[in-house]
Amino acid sequence: MAGAEAALADPQPGAPAGVLATRLRRGVAVTVEGAFAALNPRPAGTALATRFAAAHARLLGDRSSRPAAPRRTRDGLWILERSVGPSASAWLFDDLPFAAVDAVALEALAVTLRALLRRPLAPPAGPRTPARLPPSTGDPMRDTLLAVARANGRIAPAARSLGVHRNTVLYRLRRASAELGVDPRRPDDALKLLRSVDEA
Repeated sequence: MAGAEAALADPQPGAPAGVLATRLRRGVAVTVEGAFAALNPRPAGTALATRFAAAHARLLGDRSSRPAAPRRTRDGLWILERSVGPSASAWLFDDLPFAAVDAVALEALAVTLRALLRRPLAPPAGPRTPARLPPSTGDPMRDTLLAVARANGRIAPAARSLGVHRNTVLYRLRRASAELGVDPRRPDDALKLLRSVDEA
């Protein structure tokens, strides 16, 4: 479950693999198309991770004998592998034999990674911009009044459509109410504002 939660938080293969390595205290690796997508040593197991990385190419070349059961390599490493897809695998490695819980955790990681690899790539993170900005009148106060009227008096959608913070919208509404006596959160004022735009 922790691996799945990490995958939801960060859709990179290293996130759930790192959580699994921490929880199991085993080395966990994820390979995609023969390259490491994640290599997480267990605590105080950096030397084991280096040995596993060195043996990885040989392990990939030995496709004839890839049992689902744990096996010991000639380097003295215990290896357990689960296929994630046609070109991806999840691996556990350690210098001690595996327990049944390790195999279950690796299977859960493989299921999580299969789901991650099927997920479409997320758009790059950046500042959120509204889908479409209403045409500007050149007057920020008037733009704010119109945006709130179009949003049925709701502040947050109006702020998003203007690209400003909601406190800015609230400040402008207080000023408009004090200076002009207009509040687009009142239905009559909102209707007058929207009609003025339609007539212009």
